[in-house]
Amino acid sequence: MLLIIIIINAVVFCFYYVSKQGHIHAVKKIVGYSKLMILADTFTDFLLLTVGAFVTGNAIVILLKETIFKNVQLFSIYMLDPVVILVSLAAVILLTVFLSIVAVTKTFTAGNTNQYRS
Repeated sequence: MLLIIIIINAVVFCFYYVSKQGHIHAVKKIVGYSKLMILADTFTDFLLLTVGAFVTGNAIVILLKETIFKNVQLFSIYMLDPVVILVSLAAVILLTVFLSIVAVTKTFTAGNTNQYRS
């Protein structure tokens, strides 16, 4: 369930990022950044945000589990298992790679969608 929420948030963030930061990508294209350089920059942004959100989310759940919601079943079953955390982090990083590619591809193809409309 947590992974589904992370995926939904990441997809929404991807489209929000592209709509709000598309002009920055356009400026980078004008300045001479290659598609690979913009992809690396976007991947770095996504990676920092997703790993930060992953760590913050786990810390908040642990804090809530130990304090306010210790009797709530959803929080009481949460465990710090290194295998689960590594698999979740790997899924988040793979999702970051995928969404970075989608964001950059959408930026580079956004201007070509209306070329035949008049």
